[in-house]
Amino acid sequence: MNFVVALIAGIACGAGSYALGGVLSGTFEPFDSGIGFLSTQVVLGCAAFWVAYKYSAKPMLAMVLGGYFGLILYPYIFGSSETRGWILLGAITTLALVVMPLLAGLVGVLMRRLLQSRAEKGPAE
Repeated sequence: MNFVVALIAGIACGAGSYALGGVLSGTFEPFDSGIGFLSTQVVLGCAAFWVAYKYSAKPMLAMVLGGYFGLILYPYIFGSSETRGWILLGAITTLALVVMPLLAGLVGVLMRRLLQSRAEKGPAE
């Protein structure tokens, strides 16, 4: 998976998770409810884990970066003028939404490396 594809996939996941958080919580911003905050992290976390496990750390980092951009772009594009006025604060607070997905991606990288090293050693006797 190249950088651009991972970045675009991350933007789509970030924007989609923001929208999902709104649908599940009944609020526009995922920060306004626990379920919105959690659902955003679960969607991005699962995607980051899968990309890291299937490909490697670099595409996962591009995907998480894209997820961050998607989380910022969605409210800017679909939000009200008041939401757009808070874009700088949103960009800073949205960093909290990518910490857990980043950690999930790192777990995927570690699992990938562990399984590769076991495969290289061969079956246990």
